[in-house]
Amino acid sequence: MLGLNIQHQITKPSRKWITPAPSNASGIVVMGKKVYVQGMVKWKSQLKITLSGNRRIFKGNGLPATPTGTFPVQKNTAAYNYYSGAPAVGYKDAAAIPIKAWDLSVSLPRYPKVASKPRASARTSRLGSRSRDRPTTSSSPATTRRA
Repeated sequence: MLGLNIQHQITKPSRKWITPAPSNASGIVVMGKKVYVQGMVKWKSQLKITLSGNRRIFKGNGLPATPTGTFPVQKNTAAYNYYSGAPAVGYKDAAAIPIKAWDLSVSLPRYPKVASKPRASARTSRLGSRSRDRPTTSSSPATTRRA
């Protein structure tokens, strides 16, 4: 959901793993109290990075290289209340989002340069208006396709 402008309040259940900070910081995370998504799923991640002329090409299946919990988040687990309260584009809520393979194909400049002023890529500016399953392409220097 990076780059989306969410215009409604996200549910914030009690977060017992965040304690008040002794200074003007907003809180201290106590990892031993943090709620995690249960499970230990190992994925067959694929990622290949190649160089072609002045481009750096990333191709893969979009699966994580490290083990994760079980997604979609299972009902009757400690993490379910936190995920089920958060919105998710194309899903009932964030608890319903699965982890599944998708066609990762990204082309970036081999030697990127800092832009004179920041701008959103065509992909991030369109995320909120497209279906999660429709392929997208971009004419910007970073081209991403998801199927």
